[in-house]
Amino acid sequence: MDCQQAQQRLGLYLADELSAEEVTDMDGHLAYCADCRAELEDDRNLFAALADPQLHQRVLADPPPLPVNFTQQVMLRLAQEHEAALWQPWNWFKGHWTWGRWANAAYAFSAVLVVSAGSSEFLRLVALTYLNPTIARFSGIWADATVWLVQHKVASLQVLASLLQR
Repeated sequence: MDCQQAQQRLGLYLADELSAEEVTDMDGHLAYCADCRAELEDDRNLFAALADPQLHQRVLADPPPLPVNFTQQVMLRLAQEHEAALWQPWNWFKGHWTWGRWANAAYAFSAVLVVSAGSSEFLRLVALTYLNPTIARFSGIWADATVWLVQHKVASLQVLASLLQR
């Protein structure tokens, strides 16, 4: 038996839950391994301290005090973890995708768009359906902005002229 196997079985050894063969192997290992004997002694001391009935009474009768702003810290941490969970897929992409992968995805999307578009008739139909109202709306906004600028420019020029005349 090596040290790793022995240390994994120390708790079972202390609780007398090993088979007779495993106990013999463990005793043989502990006879020549000082590190595992020290680990066993530490575990025995810990189990003895935890089995102390006075410890249970002291903890239950006078529990250790919580920090003053414990509730606020817990609620803040919960809110932060909730917010982080909402962004978790994005963080995964951000951490795992390089610029090359983003570029490949953009190229693939473009290719699918072009292939699905199929014909120039489809593209013309899309342009007429979606672009014409947008262009018309933008033209209206541009005309309104031009009128507003001209009106304010004329008004500011009139104020400037009246100031110069004085």
